[in-house]
Amino acid sequence: MAKYYTPSIEEFHVGFEYEELIGVDNEQEDWSCKSFNPKNYIDRYGEYTFDETPLSDWIRVKYLDKEDIESLGFIYDIDRDDFNYKGDEYIRLGFNESDHSLMIWNGLDWDDQYIWFDGFIKNKFELKTLLQQLNIKGVSNG
Repeated sequence: MAKYYTPSIEEFHVGFEYEELIGVDNEQEDWSCKSFNPKNYIDRYGEYTFDETPLSDWIRVKYLDKEDIESLGFIYDIDRDDFNYKGDEYIRLGFNESDHSLMIWNGLDWDDQYIWFDGFIKNKFELKTLLQQLNIKGVSNG
C-alpha cells in the first residue's frame, strides 16, 4: 500500500498539512513539511496561483497510519484490536488502514455505545480536525 497520496486542490485550506519537494540531491528526494497558507500563493495581482507543474510532481500527503493515531493521544489495545483515548476505555477508535475507514465511539459494549463518527479519514490533519470538532479534550498537536 502506498504511504503517500497527491491531494486534490479542494483539500487545501488554511492549516492543511502536506510535504513539498524542495530538491533532489544524488537521486535522493528532499521533502519539507508545510502548513498551507493561501497568502503564499497570491500573485502580485491578488489572484491565487499554483505552480503550473502538476501537484503530483511536488506535493504529497502521508496517509493516516497507526503512528499518527498514537501521536494524537490514542493507545492501541491489542486485546480489542482498536484504540482508546489516553487510557479512557470509553472513548474508542477503530481504524482500517487498507481503506482508511475509521470509527470513533464511546462505550465498551456494542449494546451500550454511541457512535460519534463512522467514515473515511485520509490523513492525520483530517483526524486532528475531527477530534477537535468532536470536542475530545486534550488533542495533542503531534
